[in-house]
Amino acid sequence: MLQKELEALFEDMEIRIHSTLQRLPAPEGIVYACGFWLFYCDYTTLGVPCFAYNTVGNENDTKWSPAEWVVEVEDELTEALNPLYEQVSSLMADKDDQDWEALIEYQWNFYSKVCMSLNKSVKQGGGPLAHWNLIENFVIGIFEEREGDDMYDFLVKTSVGEKTAIELGIV
Repeated sequence: MLQKELEALFEDMEIRIHSTLQRLPAPEGIVYACGFWLFYCDYTTLGVPCFAYNTVGNENDTKWSPAEWVVEVEDELTEALNPLYEQVSSLMADKDDQDWEALIEYQWNFYSKVCMSLNKSVKQGGGPLAHWNLIENFVIGIFEEREGDDMYDFLVKTSVGEKTAIELGIV
């Protein structure tokens, strides 16, 4: 199982995600979704996932595809998280594939919980994105298309909620 040091690094990641989102200037337009995507792991390095967002009117046929959004990679969040990810990779040096797979699963669960928490705070009118102009049914989730349909659906459902994912036509 994960070492306490790794768990502490992920706790720091959540703090940095919140503080960085709070500092980001509000984008022009109405934002309908934010998402984490392009998670990377080669069993020697765990990379920072990309954070993206899109605005109403820019959906086209890529509504739930962060690679095609107005901002597909938000650099400030990547820069804020990168030192922590470097520490995670260092702590995982010499670990076997089973340990890396446990870390990958832990990361999926971590981001799902972070997204659910952020979605809840948005619905309550607060949180780090309170200064953004968000559509009423705004969501933040994991939209990892590279993992195949079953994993994509699973990650969306665990990060935005199954009911919401179905209602919005994400899955």
